[in-house]
Order: sequence, then structure tokens, then C-alpha cells
Amino acid sequence: MKRKLWEVVVVILVLALSAGFIWWRYNNVKSTNETALVNQLKALRMGVATYMEVNKHYPPDLKALVSSKFKFAGGERPYVPGDFKKDKDGNILDSFGKPFNYDPATGKVSPSEPTHKDW
Repeated sequence: MKRKLWEVVVVILVLALSAGFIWWRYNNVKSTNETALVNQLKALRMGVATYMEVNKHYPPDLKALVSSKFKFAGGERPYVPGDFKKDKDGNILDSFGKPFNYDPATGKVSPSEPTHKDW
């Protein structure tokens, strides 16, 4: 009887440790994705502002923003530096794999993730 009880305790301990590790890993990945999302939003918003300053109108969409360059001292520079993930239609994806929302009338860039809509 003692051996069987000991085996049950070991199994419960292993399951608890596994669950704890999975929970920790999930929260760590989520936190990393949220940090990346904030940085992506900053880069896109800065790119929209630069595009507006140079062209006197907002870009028609984020695809145009990311693929466009502007003349600067020393050559051409992209409005948005870095590589962004894209879906099969070429839409720019956030760190969670969802397309950004963009309003070409106002230049507002926002995440499509409902929990991050006010970022």
C-alpha cells in the first residue's frame, strides 16, 4: 500500500511540475509577443508620420508604407525599417500573427487583437 501511495504522489508531482512549466512558458511567450507588438506599433506609427511629412498625405495602406522609401541625405531609406511578417495577401502581420488595422483617412495603426485594441 505504501508503494502505491508513493507512486501516486510522484505522478501528481510530475503533473504539477509539467503544468507549472507550461503555464510559465505560455506567459513568457505572451509577454515577448506583447513587447514585440509595442515595438511594431511604434515603428509603423513613426513610418506613417514620416510618410505624411514627406508626401503630405497618409499612405493608402500598410503594404505601401512598408515597401516605400524616401530620399534622405545619403540616399534612400525605408519609411519602416525591418522585416514584417506578411500573410498570403501581403497584409502586414503583428507578433501574434494577425493583420494590423489601418485607417488611411486618419493614419491610425492599431492591432486587431481585441485585448490590445487600445494600444
